[in-house]
Amino acid sequence: MSRHAMQRRLTRLVQQAPQVTARRLITICPDEWPTAIRDAYDAACASGDLVRQADLIERQTGERPVLGGPGTGLIRDHPVVSVIELRMR
Repeated sequence: MSRHAMQRRLTRLVQQAPQVTARRLITICPDEWPTAIRDAYDAACASGDLVRQADLIERQTGERPVLGGPGTGLIRDHPVVSVIELRMR
């Protein structure tokens, strides 16, 4: 693909892309949290309680994520990622 064709394609993609509000990306490792907080976080995740999840993340990290807000990512209409959760296996 020529440089001009690539530029046209990129311009078209940018114009078609949904407007996504920039968000802070928070990385968490719940396995390192106190057991009671980790269990509460897991229960909130299982029940889909986004407010409780955000409360617990804020309590542990000092930063409040925006979970389940408006907008979608650019990859196949997936929700915008706000939290990367690392777990030990």
